Amino acid sequence: TWRYLEGALKSEYRLVLLDLKGHGYSDRPRDERYSLEDHAEVVTGLVEHLGLSNVVLVGHSLGSTIALLVALKAQKISPDKVSGIVLLTGSVDPEDLPLFLRLLRSPVFGWLVMKLSSASFRTRLVLKKAFYDHEKVTDSLVELYAKYQRIPGTDYALLKTAEQMIPQDASRFEQKLRTLDIPVLNIAGEHDEIISRVSAEQVCKVLPRCRLAVVEGVGHVPHEEAPQKVVSLLKDFIAGLLEQKVTPTATA
Repeated sequence: TWRYLEGALKSEYRLVLLDLKGHGYSDRPRDERYSLEDHAEVVTGLVEHLGLSNVVLVGHSLGSTIALLVALKAQKISPDKVSGIVLLTGSVDPEDLPLFLRLLRSPVFGWLVMKLSSASFRTRLVLKKAFYDHEKVTDSLVELYAKYQRIPGTDYALLKTAEQMIPQDASRFEQKLRTLDIPVLNIAGEHDEIISRVSAEQVCKVLPRCRLAVVEGVGHVPHEEAPQKVVSLLKDFIAGLLEQKVTPTATA
């Protein structure tokens, strides 16, 4: 999902990309630790393991909520850990789930969907919901995503992630986010059918240092439908962060 952004950014920045637990080539253990907090612990652990500082977290959809949780954790550890966050089609309402995730949260129905449909069929349905331009949902794109769905253990990991999608302290989540004192860029797709415009606008009403940027002519995956526009937004945002770092401060 980051292939277009990676090529455009790797010559200027150090990029660290990971497959979340249960995703890509990461492990799919049959345990109960697939909550948003569990995913955030993995990312936080990676940041600590690599000794990173001044990190700009970039998260898409589910990853945007995880990025916010990581930033909240980092804020308690050190103010230098995370410098900024870029949310791609994010939401701050953990209970505002897209239909396919709400369906997967039903134990019986979710299990039946995973067992009775092919990875390619499920992937095509989700991509057509995510893309505004359906002509871009080609057979090769479907296969690019579907191949990971065929890795043993993926069904379990996906169902567990959906089941544990809503945090136990969901009512306090928004309250915590209001204390997040770092710059946030919230990139929304003009025609997103998964995260509503109302939800996208709510993000910057909750986060104190947030700016909303709407990318025209795209759906839930602006970084795939209009990568150049997203790259430009990212570079401008990071340039602004760097400018803040080097701006001299007068003291009396």
